[in-house]
Amino acid sequence: MSEIALQIKKDMIQAMKDHNDLKKTVLRTFSSEFKNAEIDKGAPLEDIDVMKVLARLEKQRKDSIQAYRDAGREDLVDSEQAELDIIQSYLPAKLSDEELAQLVDASIAELGGAANFGSVMKSVVTKAQGKADGNQIKTLVQAKLG
Repeated sequence: MSEIALQIKKDMIQAMKDHNDLKKTVLRTFSSEFKNAEIDKGAPLEDIDVMKVLARLEKQRKDSIQAYRDAGREDLVDSEQAELDIIQSYLPAKLSDEELAQLVDASIAELGGAANFGSVMKSVVTKAQGKADGNQIKTLVQAKLG
């Protein structure tokens, strides 16, 4: 089992002891999502797989927050934001715009004449290892190639 998943399990037990219902619920969701991903993969999850699940959950929360803001439902925005904060506490720190720009430049230089949008995106996403938002990468790659 992944180190991150083990830490989340320990934190869930602590949240139960502390009667922290929000954290307990969010961490139970993680466990459920990890179990589903493990079944889909057919093997125990490694840290990179856990990060992918957490990144997907982060994106879902961000999309929900935007939808609730558009609908004027600030009460639901606050709830989703609290869940997002818990999710982000388990994700690695995001790359700065400058660091991401350096990754994009390096990928374009490595690919040389074969640098197109798809190949650069693939290279940068691989190098970023979940430390950057896909939309942020997309915008930057388009700007550099366009």
